Amino acid sequence: MLKINGFALLFAIALATAPLKTYIKNIDSVNNTVTDNKTDITGYWEGTITQDYPGGKRVDYAMEVDFVQKGKTITGIATVHHLQYGAKMSVEGKGKGNYFRFEEGKIIKYDQLPQAEWCFKKYELIYRRTGSEETLEGLWEGKSTFGDCDPGRILLKKRPPRV
Repeated sequence: MLKINGFALLFAIALATAPLKTYIKNIDSVNNTVTDNKTDITGYWEGTITQDYPGGKRVDYAMEVDFVQKGKTITGIATVHHLQYGAKMSVEGKGKGNYFRFEEGKIIKYDQLPQAEWCFKKYELIYRRTGSEETLEGLWEGKSTFGDCDPGRILLKKRPPRV
């Protein structure tokens, strides 16, 4: 199993041992989601990805993703920042309805971490629209050459593109 970064959820669901697929189904049934089979997430998204360590420690990272969707296939560039460190990775994924799965492919650009390295993440996200606000929310897991990364959560909000 792979593990990676994410964001604190806005509602209580037991997450500690739940597989990603079970968690995603729970989100879908709990939230008042407005979507259809033609959900297109093309655009610029920003938010937070957390890494949840044993013992309750959580580290928050800023995350930005620029997605391009063609049918069910999605490509993009994900950027993660923490303090003075950052990494930019290619992302590929697929979507069905309001459910999306992504995997990071390669590091495009990164800052060297002291005694650590960046995780290659897989994440499963649910799309929601409440009024005019669009969000992608879910869990991630990942690996580095050191082994499994401590997993976490992701919350992204759609934003106008930056210049």
